[in-house]
Amino acid sequence: MSFNLKNLKEKFANQKYIKAALVALITIIAIIYILPAAGIYTIIPDDEKRPETGDYTLFEISKDNALCQTFTAETRRLYSMYFYMLNLSDAEISDTACVKIQLLKGSVTSSTGGSVIESHTVLMSDIPNGEWFEEIYNRSLSKGKTYTVRITAADCTPSVIVSTSGSTLDILGDGSKVYGASEEISESLLMDMRYAIPAPSKIRLLASAIILVIAALSIWRILSTGSCSISKPENMLIDFISKYHMIILYVVIAIAAFGARLCMFDDISGDYMECYGPWYDEIKANGDLSGLVGDYTLPYQTFVLLMSKTGINPLYGYKLFSVFFDYLLATGSAILVHMITGKEDHYQKYKAFAAFAIVLLSPLVTLNSASWAQCDAIYTSFIVLCLICLEKKQYFLMFVVYGLAFSFKQQAILLLPFVFLVWFVTRAFSLLYFAIIPLVMEITAIPGLLAGHSLETPFSIYLDQQAEFPHSMTLNYPGFFSLLAEDMSTPNVPFFKTWQILFTASILLILCAFLYLKKVELKGKMMVVCAFITTYTCVLFLPVMHERYGMIYEILAIIIMLLDIKFAPIAITLNWIALCVYCKYLFALPVNLPHLAIVNTICYLAALYYTYRMIEASAKAQK
Repeated sequence: MSFNLKNLKEKFANQKYIKAALVALITIIAIIYILPAAGIYTIIPDDEKRPETGDYTLFEISKDNALCQTFTAETRRLYSMYFYMLNLSDAEISDTACVKIQLLKGSVTSSTGGSVIESHTVLMSDIPNGEWFEEIYNRSLSKGKTYTVRITAADCTPSVIVSTSGSTLDILGDGSKVYGASEEISESLLMDMRYAIPAPSKIRLLASAIILVIAALSIWRILSTGSCSISKPENMLIDFISKYHMIILYVVIAIAAFGARLCMFDDISGDYMECYGPWYDEIKANGDLSGLVGDYTLPYQTFVLLMSKTGINPLYGYKLFSVFFDYLLATGSAILVHMITGKEDHYQKYKAFAAFAIVLLSPLVTLNSASWAQCDAIYTSFIVLCLICLEKKQYFLMFVVYGLAFSFKQQAILLLPFVFLVWFVTRAFSLLYFAIIPLVMEITAIPGLLAGHSLETPFSIYLDQQAEFPHSMTLNYPGFFSLLAEDMSTPNVPFFKTWQILFTASILLILCAFLYLKKVELKGKMMVVCAFITTYTCVLFLPVMHERYGMIYEILAIIIMLLDIKFAPIAITLNWIALCVYCKYLFALPVNLPHLAIVNTICYLAALYYTYRMIEASAKAQK
């Protein structure tokens, strides 16, 4: 029996009620399945509660006892656990007395064992006698997974009363239990958790409604005409897409990338809780830039001041500012690839589009701005624009743009060895051009200078940053010296830091000398490769490198990959390494830094070999 549309048409020609019922059925199914998937339905948290309201349960913790609360994450991401503690002990507290709060995987009912995700220790001496003490921990958790919060006391008698309170609706399962000394307690230990909730969106609702209307009209047309042939409007649409396909691709990727970032706009990182949020509050309270807040530059603090005047949610304001530079970074990468490939390459415009899409959709770039609220895309975008100016031989503009990069983040200094190499090899501009950098820094700091800061403030901020980690050699970055140990904290750090800096300078000197002796032309792909290898050398060997400081060479690796597909294994591996350490900080994923350092070092050696082969090929071509 064959399916005949004409017969179907005759059968349903006068059955308007059947057609209406069919369309209604499709609409109901769409409402049930499509709208929830689009995020229309949201979870609304209960009102926030505090211990002082009296709605809480007290538990007494004694030595060798444990309170274990098991819960299931019902939302995609949970992000703040509030613990309230009360010390009622009249006895003298020892220096070692403490309370340990641990987050574990799965269900744990004892004071020991279990897979610990993170652990925090609160000294008893930090808890005022007879007063509430609040501890806040931020953590991103996976939806549908089971976790346990375990609270134990050490070196103290039953003198601590711990209360954790608040709404647990849609977070705790029915089987949640509390254990004291491995015995079940009848009461329930509650945790005050703040968690990300997908906000209702008129855009999502409108998109879902359009899908439903199109589906209904399509079915109606098939039943009415008995034909599935393409219509005139569809032909016009296909012709339009064919003519303007590149513009449409850019727009689609730009919208998709912004949608991906919107999903993370409610994420609150530890940096925001400890730095960005308090900085915003302080600058807003001051009403000007008279006080130096935090350790970020005056231009960035100027942005925070302007943001405080708008009344926008500061969490969204920080992220929108960084996201803007995500798009500038992607656009600059596309322009640079387009310039280097040249018109003789038939895939020029597609390579440029690939650069735009890959950079903009990169998990690193997305997480950095949208989840972390960090600003590494700002100075990195200026670095890429700096290379564009260098390719065009606009040296004055190159130093102006490089000065803007310096004005926002100290990590722009990672490109400085390459800039000196350009000056030494090309002899195209005077050494005096380097004075443009501090001049631009002073110009961008004018709002802060007018508020009373001295001329040296833009530079003293960077000097103060150097003293923030006096006993650390690495900070969550799998550098060369992470091969020795994951935690490189030692009292001898000042000596090792000096040695690391001299060691890095020696490698850079040898590398630059080799490039000079080979008479390398710093233009096109060779320019990007040299900028990549010098910045990569700095980050791999210098001390106190954070996981975010590799963004320059990670973006340049993507650009090189699009110029030469042979570089793809190195570029992909480098971005994978960075994603691992990002997830280690943001989502507490277990990552072994020494193991990643091995992979990172191998990648560096491979990048050196690639650079050497490219230089040799260029020398043969010149001969």
